[in-house]
Amino acid sequence: MKGFQRRTVLELVAQIFQLLKEDSPQTLGSLCKELNIVWKQADSYINLITYIQKQPKIKDQKLGARTRILSLEKND
Repeated sequence: MKGFQRRTVLELVAQIFQLLKEDSPQTLGSLCKELNIVWKQADSYINLITYIQKQPKIKDQKLGARTRILSLEKND
């Protein structure tokens, strides 16, 4: 496969959101066709996105150049 470059998880998730912003709603099949991915892969990414959206937000604090403190935001 000459010229083929694997997409990172972030790139593919960004492409899913971009496609849905431009043309929503989409079937999973049309999403697969547009992004050139198989149904199982698309289903896994949608399940991951849905799971993350249901979770509390992550609080990410940078302390200096190499230190990051991660915690979950509290829902009051």
